[in-house]
Amino acid sequence: MSDIRVSEVQCAEYSIQINIEASQKDVWHALFDKINLWWLPEFHMLGTESVVSFEPWAGGLLLEKDGDRSLTWFTVIAVDPMNSVTAAGYCTGEFGGPSTSLLTLKLSSSDSGTVLIVREEIVGKAAAAQAKSLQAGWKQLFTDGLKRWLETQPSQANS
Repeated sequence: MSDIRVSEVQCAEYSIQINIEASQKDVWHALFDKINLWWLPEFHMLGTESVVSFEPWAGGLLLEKDGDRSLTWFTVIAVDPMNSVTAAGYCTGEFGGPSTSLLTLKLSSSDSGTVLIVREEIVGKAAAAQAKSLQAGWKQLFTDGLKRWLETQPSQANS
């Protein structure tokens, strides 16, 4: 006996804009070289002692590790150094999928520092509630994590 379930494929997309009072170079450096310093505790999926890294090259990973356990959040598919990175990720049924997600982080200079645009496109099982939850999560992570860290600890951001 086999169970076969066929579902409709859906698409969802959203974007978030975050203004950060730091140079574009400092924001890029924080995204890739200092990520574990600002990644919020509630976003550590493998436990509070896990380490998060983000590799800024095609094939690089947004990766979380805790001892022998590891979780690939996204795999980088395109990089324009200091300007943007696009990565692909997968969501299993256990976490609301199955779906594939394309995440783009785009930086541009502004009068007050840097504008970070976070854009995510989800294909597969992509309910509106899931997209709203992901949007809220990324906004929290990049506002309460990255932005706050850069704006309150500029000496650490530059080192």
